[in-house]
Amino acid sequence: MDLYFRKPSEGETGEFVSVARAMQIIGCNITQKLSSQKISKAFSDLGFNRLRTKHSRGFIAIIRTAEEIRNYQISQGIDASSNLPF
Repeated sequence: MDLYFRKPSEGETGEFVSVARAMQIIGCNITQKLSSQKISKAFSDLGFNRLRTKHSRGFIAIIRTAEEIRNYQISQGIDASSNLPF
């Protein structure tokens, strides 16, 4: 989860990311089954702020750019050259 999203830092405004949108972003890069409950639990466990609108539920987050994903993988000791989806 934290590979694709990060919590907004102080003074930074995050955007509303619906659970369905998060499933699209994460799901295109993995073969495991995802559910909205698992996505919601992962966001909650990582401390993201929950938000409910009239039509959907989601979280306030920053979607990582390709460069941020690469840098995050390197910082975590993941081989960034072979795991990038792009």
